[in-house]
Amino acid sequence: MDPVAELLADVRARGAVFRQTVMRPPWALKMASGAPLTLATMLRGHAWIVPDQHEQPVRIETGDIAVIRGDVPYTVADDPATTPSLVVTSADYCPTTESDIEP
Repeated sequence: MDPVAELLADVRARGAVFRQTVMRPPWALKMASGAPLTLATMLRGHAWIVPDQHEQPVRIETGDIAVIRGDVPYTVADDPATTPSLVVTSADYCPTTESDIEP
């Protein structure tokens, strides 16, 4: 099994957030709760993935696919210095079954 297929098979994701966003600079979206696995792609333009753990930001271009692993917060932005205007928390995730929905 190739590494990407293995990664996708091993992740047992709970819930999901799907988002298509069209933004003009300056913009930034913070994933405050992190996620076990995130796939991010740019249909047009570019973005920066900025980890919260003092790692270097990574620029993605049109057509790139970024695989983000680990339950750590990160930001996707037009520029690494842009302050997030939207914060996504675990409350924004979709449950996978009815039993996952809190009453």
